[in-house]
Amino acid sequence: MVVELSSIFRKIHKHQNVRELRKDMDLMIANNSLFVNEEHSEWVFMWKCLAEHPLNTGLDEPRAAENNDESWEYMGSSIYDGRPQHAFRHRCHPKTQHPESIFLPVSIDFRSEVLKAILPTKET
Repeated sequence: MVVELSSIFRKIHKHQNVRELRKDMDLMIANNSLFVNEEHSEWVFMWKCLAEHPLNTGLDEPRAAENNDESWEYMGSSIYDGRPQHAFRHRCHPKTQHPESIFLPVSIDFRSEVLKAILPTKET
């Protein structure tokens, strides 16, 4: 089960300080994180990378990794350890039976979009 991101967009928009919400709803920026919608080209890329991560090797459905009614959740994209990355969490991964977090690099095409959206601009 993959959480429908549009419901997350509505919750974040309602409860957090949203700096920008694009008209086409493909990206949203809130609290120094960027949230990618299913309609954005980066969506397919990041879930494919998650499925190919070594922790998910051998699972029937590596993009979900369902276990005890839990699956991978997309937590947003931001600058982690100095690099633009997508963050995912799983509350009870089927291989480890423990909570897991994975940070995956954004695509080369998406990198400048993340940096421009999250890093403050210098005013002249």
